[in-house]
Amino acid sequence: MSPLLTLTPAQRERFLIRAVPLHCQLGMRSVSCSEGGMRIDLPWSEALAASAESGLHPGAIATLIDALSGSVVLTRMHDFRRSATLDLRLDFVRPAVRGEPVVGEAEVLHIDGNLAFTRAVAHHGNVTEPVAVSSGCFAVFKGHGGNPLAELEEPLPTFVPWQPTPVNGGASPLQRIFDAVPYSRLMGFEAGLDQGSVTGRQRYGAHLIGNPVMRSLHGGGIASLLQLTAAAQLMARSGASTLPRLFNLNLEFLRQSAPADAYARAEVMSLTRRFANLRVTAYQDDPQQPIAMATVQFVLV
Repeated sequence: MSPLLTLTPAQRERFLIRAVPLHCQLGMRSVSCSEGGMRIDLPWSEALAASAESGLHPGAIATLIDALSGSVVLTRMHDFRRSATLDLRLDFVRPAVRGEPVVGEAEVLHIDGNLAFTRAVAHHGNVTEPVAVSSGCFAVFKGHGGNPLAELEEPLPTFVPWQPTPVNGGASPLQRIFDAVPYSRLMGFEAGLDQGSVTGRQRYGAHLIGNPVMRSLHGGGIASLLQLTAAAQLMARSGASTLPRLFNLNLEFLRQSAPADAYARAEVMSLTRRFANLRVTAYQDDPQQPIAMATVQFVLV
């Protein structure tokens, strides 16, 4: 039996949620856990909204699914392990409803050595009407050498939620569009535009950490940077003043990230009257050493 299944609900909440800064920031809640299955909920919050009229941002839902899918793998391990996202495909079936929490459910499909394959769905309470569905592949490693059960009794540092900086009134027209998106501001996203080419920047904050032991950025936060940069590049290319609707995000994680600013650049691969396909690369110190890449697809509205 997985040690994760022996934990009390409070211990599981501490292990999966409270010990991970970005999970705390987003307000995730561990609901249930069984061998090969898990549920984590993402409550409604204005800070996670896609706009003043919309539901939870796709980036927040992607973070939920990434966290959930990586965690469910541990329910099939006979000792404490850690998992890392290799690739994750997300299809956004319908926009989230404003004011509604999102339920995330995941299952392990198969484990083959150091590889684990998962499937997940995000919905508003009816799994037959999904907001998003995903399939993922995760690497599984030995634990960091400590005793996680003993660490559950140690006090955690007090988590102080990060507060977005005030909106810059002198920002570019493109940046003002993203400043109006609560979730974009929470992620510290900036869109720099130079001769039609966008460089996305995610200003580092301690709330973006996904692995508190290795001090690496959360995969969901990196996914948000990639998606937001793709949207910014598409808008710069098309001249649109409204955000496109994301319907597909294919993520590939290549290297461990550092607790520092991250950047992204996007290239429009295809643009028709209805659809757009972009390839995006995220990096930190060196663009030639990417930490993640993604194919991002939008429907133009």
